[in-house]
Amino acid sequence: MRSSDKRIKLCLVSRSVERLEKGSRIERQERVDVNVQIVRLCLLRASLHAASPQGQTEARYQYQEAVKIVSKLKASNEIALAG
Repeated sequence: MRSSDKRIKLCLVSRSVERLEKGSRIERQERVDVNVQIVRLCLLRASLHAASPQGQTEARYQYQEAVKIVSKLKASNEIALAG
């Protein structure tokens, strides 16, 4: 699977979560849990891509997506960061 296909799939998942949020069909904690799982997926994929020189660009993209989601959660006080 090409990295552009992976990005499209990740975007589709993110859009699906946003639609659910707008529709208020899932509870706040469920929304946080879904976003945390997406962050974990992004970090895992980033680590896998970072292992090879050809994957550096995709790894950077995945890390940025994870940071973006965590930043939104932190800004809305839905998560607390330790440390």
